[in-house]
Amino acid sequence: MPEVAGNAAVLIDPSSITELHNAITAVLFDNKIRLELESNAYIRSKEYSWSLTSQKTLAVYNMIYSK
Repeated sequence: MPEVAGNAAVLIDPSSITELHNAITAVLFDNKIRLELESNAYIRSKEYSWSLTSQKTLAVYNMIYSK
């Protein structure tokens, strides 16, 4: 789900055990990667809130209603 995770996650092919292993190993043992993911996740989390979600939902309803 790259559209949700953005650069705040290690994206892998979920059917690849090797990619899963490499991603877990990287996050566990590479402090630079882990700190970068933490920072990106914090920034990304600011893009989501109930207020923003309700505003976007209302905008969609208004668009549908106006047609």
